[in-house]
Amino acid sequence: MIESGVLKILLVLDMLRRTDERHPLNSTQIIENLKKEGLTAERKSIGKYIQVLRDEMDYDIVLCDNKNLGWYMQDQEFEDYELKMLADCVASAKFLSEKNSRKLISKILKLSTREGERIIKNTMVMDSSMKTEDPMFAIKFDEIMRAIADGNKISFQYMEMGHGNKPTPRKNGKRYVISPYYMGVWGYEYFVVANTEPYDNVSAYRIEMMDSVEALSEKARPMNEIRELQGIGRNGRTFVDFIKESVHLKSGEKYRITISGINHLRKEVTKKFGNGLLFRDQGADRFVVNFEVADSRGIFEWLAQYGPGMKIEGPQESVEKYKAFLTETLEQY
Repeated sequence: MIESGVLKILLVLDMLRRTDERHPLNSTQIIENLKKEGLTAERKSIGKYIQVLRDEMDYDIVLCDNKNLGWYMQDQEFEDYELKMLADCVASAKFLSEKNSRKLISKILKLSTREGERIIKNTMVMDSSMKTEDPMFAIKFDEIMRAIADGNKISFQYMEMGHGNKPTPRKNGKRYVISPYYMGVWGYEYFVVANTEPYDNVSAYRIEMMDSVEALSEKARPMNEIRELQGIGRNGRTFVDFIKESVHLKSGEKYRITISGINHLRKEVTKKFGNGLLFRDQGADRFVVNFEVADSRGIFEWLAQYGPGMKIEGPQESVEKYKAFLTETLEQY
């Protein structure tokens, strides 16, 4: 009955993975749990199973000072607070449907201790009204992810919200063909950064609005042929640099911009452009900083949310473009 003994050891391991220092399991509880699986065991056998897990499989299982309380797993693969963070990220992800969110969270909970599962369930908030209604998101995501990994192009229709708030195909249902290079989350949405045939620049597409996604056998265009992506992988330049420069995923030629702002907005700048920026004090309550951005409306859209709290100091061409952007906005009123 070697197979039976191995099964019991694995089941005991699974039980102990759900324990912690404050919530151990003793022999009686383990035997009761084995009975639920249709298996029997003696008290002395439980000790032997745990010895195998500790000595031969190198699990850090600790016997409580009060031996009657039993054992617990000391080094869990994940701490409960780590799993809480993961579950909250899934719950707040707008690109996941409610069904997919709950399915993924249930998988996360299986990695927690029983106490951790209770805490996570009791402290998690999910707003169903903010979840996507796209039932195909996971399938599209997987198709795009694999195409990027394989270096292949993809084709799709791109949707936009039309009359009655219903998605309708853009450009009369035209199929876009792109070379996808990167996918990531910006502003709570998943986007694909790509080159669109027959152009030479970078485009960003929201995965939720991509329909009828199909991976092609044709190889993607080399990234170094795309103007804004040239240099990535060389001289320390990475895709992260491109993302930081392309504010709101709007790409363009790089240039250095100088902005000033009130001190409590310093953190907003570093959250957007990274911690490596060199800030200079401007009087007692303001700062000045400069960094590289893409020449696009993206930087103006980002600045506008802070109103008079931030100001472009230079170059003058950017100052004039920002004035025109603000004037165009005000003309809507």
